[in-house]
Amino acid sequence: MKTLSKNMDESHAASLENARQEIEDLLLKKESEPAHTRHVAHLALQIFDQLVYRHGLGARERIALEFAALLHDTGWSESPDGGQHHKYSFWIILRTPWKKISEKDILLIALTARYHRKSLPRKDHEGFSLLDHGEQKVVWILGGILRLADALDRQHLQGIRSVAIQDDSARLCLSSPFDEIGQQEILALEKKKNMFEKAFGLPLFILNPVLHLPRK
Repeated sequence: MKTLSKNMDESHAASLENARQEIEDLLLKKESEPAHTRHVAHLALQIFDQLVYRHGLGARERIALEFAALLHDTGWSESPDGGQHHKYSFWIILRTPWKKISEKDILLIALTARYHRKSLPRKDHEGFSLLDHGEQKVVWILGGILRLADALDRQHLQGIRSVAIQDDSARLCLSSPFDEIGQQEILALEKKKNMFEKAFGLPLFILNPVLHLPRK
């Protein structure tokens, strides 16, 4: 059964991968800072890969996370003042006439992008209520990871090249091995880590880049 499930996941992921050019086309059409969203995607995948043993998600969800990260700021192109750009990103992704992505996958990507900031998922949110419990859990995990990755590029300078997650069973600690996490990133991480903590059921500590001590 595990082999069958793995093969199905790989097949689904391969199908989703075929839509990469469509994702790139929308990215270049709607995104004014593609370097930022590409970097956020890079960091998000690092976090995802380091926590596979905890979240148990597969290749399909990994690609969905990457695509959501690439498109998470497209809403800036239509949001008058940017204050609701996460919702506009959701609507843009959901309403684009995709040719190679299933409605189920689009909804997962759109919701993950939507939750990169502001309110946490609620059962009455558009789209989220359509998912079964398992898919809602996936949104919590992917959205939580995306929030951290976005916070790590708070200044849109792509200064943090990599991120490390340490696990001592009772908590998770996030750090950069190059001591690149500055004060703005720390503040953003503290503000946006709530979805990640709820998804994984563990507190997340941000290691102080100078003293190497966890910030509570």
